[in-house]
Amino acid sequence: MAGQLTETEINIRKQILSAELEKQKSALSKLEEQRTNITAQMYATNGAIQQCDLFIQQLNGGDEDVTSSIPSEPEDGSNNIVTAMS
Repeated sequence: MAGQLTETEINIRKQILSAELEKQKSALSKLEEQRTNITAQMYATNGAIQQCDLFIQQLNGGDEDVTSSIPSEPEDGSNNIVTAMS
């Protein structure tokens, strides 16, 4: 009968799909690694901003409060640095 799938054809398709799934998992893993690296860079940049604020305060004699240039937490109270920075 024409038009019927064979078990072999289904297994071939399954192998193709499994290979695609592995590629997707690998891509997701790379993205998660990039996210981690960028988040670390953001923390480092925030630290540098804090140092600049401290230096400004020291130059001003240490008496004045220097308003921090670091973005505050979002109003929703979440502590997600990625959303806080955007």
